[in-house]
Amino acid sequence: MLANQRGHLMRELRNLDGLRRQADDPVVRLLLSAAGRHVEADLAFVDDAEAALLADGGATLTGLAAAHPAAGSAGRGLGEPGEGAGPARAAG
Repeated sequence: MLANQRGHLMRELRNLDGLRRQADDPVVRLLLSAAGRHVEADLAFVDDAEAALLADGGATLTGLAAAHPAAGSAGRGLGEPGEGAGPARAAG
């Protein structure tokens, strides 16, 4: 799930950067830059979440999978691009 979210956020960041480069209005460029900063913060949170969940060698993930069997398959793809389950959601 985190890999899917990371991919979504990276696409969003590229889109915002492209729009910012094309914008003629300095206020629009500034607003797009601010939106990009929010996406960068979301990416940093995804990195932090992944590090926290993997810090104990996967014991936390095993515990979560046992407590929530339906979510167990989504945890296996952490950190592996293209792996994971569920829809990506914008967090910005």
